[in-house]
Amino acid sequence: MNSVKTLIIEDNSYTTRYAILVDDELWGYGAECKEGGSTTFLNNVYKGKIARVVKSLSAAFVDLGQGLTGYLSMTPHMVETLKEGDYVMCQVKKEKFGAKDMAVEISITLPGKYLVYLPYGRKVSASGKIKEDCSNLKNQLKLLKKGEEGFILRTASILVSPDEVIDEVEELRSRWIKLQEDFAKKGAKCGLIYEESSLLQRLLRDHVPNVDRVITDNYQLHLENKDTIEYYDSSSLCIFEKFQTQGMMETEAIYPKVNLKNGSFLVIENTEAMTVIDVNSGKFVSTSTPEENAFSVNMEAAKQVCRHLMLRNMSGVIIVDFIDMQKEEHKKAVLKVLEDFAKLDKEKTTVHGMTKLGLVEITRKRRTNLSEGIVLHRCPHCHGTGKTFTSEYHSYRLMDLLRKTVHSWVKSLTVTVSPELYDYVKANKNYTLCLKELFPKTSIDFQSSPTVESYLIEYK
Repeated sequence: MNSVKTLIIEDNSYTTRYAILVDDELWGYGAECKEGGSTTFLNNVYKGKIARVVKSLSAAFVDLGQGLTGYLSMTPHMVETLKEGDYVMCQVKKEKFGAKDMAVEISITLPGKYLVYLPYGRKVSASGKIKEDCSNLKNQLKLLKKGEEGFILRTASILVSPDEVIDEVEELRSRWIKLQEDFAKKGAKCGLIYEESSLLQRLLRDHVPNVDRVITDNYQLHLENKDTIEYYDSSSLCIFEKFQTQGMMETEAIYPKVNLKNGSFLVIENTEAMTVIDVNSGKFVSTSTPEENAFSVNMEAAKQVCRHLMLRNMSGVIIVDFIDMQKEEHKKAVLKVLEDFAKLDKEKTTVHGMTKLGLVEITRKRRTNLSEGIVLHRCPHCHGTGKTFTSEYHSYRLMDLLRKTVHSWVKSLTVTVSPELYDYVKANKNYTLCLKELFPKTSIDFQSSPTVESYLIEYK
């Protein structure tokens, strides 16, 4: 499998957006407005207070401050030693999902670009995705180890010199020392003591080393990373329009039905406990035998299942109902496609085999919520049975449309938007600032109208 993985980064004063393309297909999407800082709680570290211990669940509920709570799974030793009122340093390992609280752990991990630092990890190990021999680097780190600390080599570590990896050790140690100091300074108060990096910093740290090509519309970002990041001049056409990522996101990553190239289709349904994916032959027509037809549809579907695991950020247990096949070699071939394309995923994804009925169980590590949460929100008029675009996502679409249609000769224009989008735009100073930077010679006036579903542009 020689797929080319490309990371597209749009970065301006208002937002950071990214798209992951595999052979020109959209496989990942994310966005974060800059005004509110990081929108994820994942990897944040808090000084928490044990609010309630539930021995029957071997768990505790932790007060994290500012109205936040976390669910802490406990070992038998922790159940016996921790009690209500105790303070603990804990880290968010899974985002809040549905009615479930954020999952926190007291085993802290601090990710760097080349290493993951574990203050009490004890061992030196390497990412399972590293296929090269890194025993020499591991031995060097073992000699540098102090006390109970441990290290995990990340995939980016094999792309640089050992000195660069070792230099990061002191940086991560300093971060851990500061965490301990900030924990002590909190005194009897709960609250945040370490906030995860911004989306742009996470992309540079976690994604850039693992893709074949990176393209951005931020010239400064390109200058700082000339060897790894290409520059795209978006003055005439925004980068998301250039690579058609916006259209792919809206048509392919939201709805339950996914049409495949050969006329077959998938139906994806999310539940609280698991995700179910049904493979259907649809309009696929062939003169081959039923066995060969089923095999052909399943092979195409297997790749797209892996794609949508990443694109929709599905996690937990995923059950895929493939079309029944009789031949063992066909079943093994479909499983191999799943396993091969699962390797493109930065989250741990495991394929657990196929049953006699053609059901395949896949598990994907659950850390954050579905990608559709960036694009859609629950409709208040139908109590969650239908969905519509969020104001944040409408703001992206509006900015893309203005960049596509507003020419330098336009002196002023009026944009009439829904009340929800109007309130969102007026409350977000960075949005209006970004528009002024993009259209310095054009005066843009926003108006609100309850009769406008999204926006109406009038040129003057």
